Amino acid sequence: MDDTHSQVVRDAFIQLFEDKLIYRDTRMVNWCCALQSVISDIETDHIFIDKPTYLSVPGHSKKVEFGVLHRIAYPVIDPVPSGLDTLVVATTRPETLLGDVAVAIHPEDPRYKSLHTKHLRHPILKTPIPIVLDAELVDPAFGTGAVK
Repeated sequence: MDDTHSQVVRDAFIQLFEDKLIYRDTRMVNWCCALQSVISDIETDHIFIDKPTYLSVPGHSKKVEFGVLHRIAYPVIDPVPSGLDTLVVATTRPETLLGDVAVAIHPEDPRYKSLHTKHLRHPILKTPIPIVLDAELVDPAFGTGAVK
């Protein structure tokens, strides 16, 4: 952009920020390998796959494997009577680990009844994160039955 357009864009962002209509924060983003930039949700193509699949990704010479469940263990902070000392989460997005702020379990899952109201230690940041109960979004039969 030329200097005039660049200045207009900067002024608009400053005004939106001062009006508290936008803010700056550390959040998850959609990174486009081809553009080498962040794009919005409406600019992304969502492909649903149900098994490990190799797909071409712009900017990569080799196909990249998607649809693989990675297991991440979160240590339980509070002692539990069942002796469960870690909660393992299965995820297809291990790169989002640094953004984790809670782990959800199904309230009726008998494996995790002793973890209700407990906290976990983030495996990298070492900060406490809560275990939350969610009967709608957590499928006890998928992966480990825990969602990050």
